[in-house]
Amino acid sequence: MTAEPITGLGHLGSADHVFKILRSHGMKQSLTSAVLAAAVELAESTVSRAEVVSQARQFFTDRTGFVPVGIEELPSCWLQQLPTLLWNGHKPGEDRLPYMVLRLAFEQGVLGIAFLQEPPNENGRVTCWDRLRLLLNLFLVPNLWRPLTREEELEIWTRRPELRRELFTLED
Repeated sequence: MTAEPITGLGHLGSADHVFKILRSHGMKQSLTSAVLAAAVELAESTVSRAEVVSQARQFFTDRTGFVPVGIEELPSCWLQQLPTLLWNGHKPGEDRLPYMVLRLAFEQGVLGIAFLQEPPNENGRVTCWDRLRLLLNLFLVPNLWRPLTREEELEIWTRRPELRRELFTLED
């Protein structure tokens, strides 16, 4: 996966903005970015990348009429979970999402996401868009704020000995 930043859509979809929101809500990182990347790699081996991308593209086409830029750059394990998490926010009885996702990115271990309907946030308050970013970043697994399971730790310990020290390091 590439860590391509979200550009041209303002700072609201950026990794720095997501970190700011999460920290303002008292969230503390459990993992370093390197350990998260290793956990993502482990999860990647269990799913067919082409099938996951195809299903996600179909979801966005069906539910918004638009496939976000950067969809191919997300880890498969996140891309597999994202449609369900987004769909949880739709109104009962409707067959479309109430918002349009313009761009997605996997940057610094977080999901960066930009929305078409999101206005500039000049007062710096946490918006409904920010709350959605917060929830998505907390519910996508693995993530920086959720400790690894013992099985995940053991797998990283075994496969990635260079990360052993980081398994015991907290970012925050």
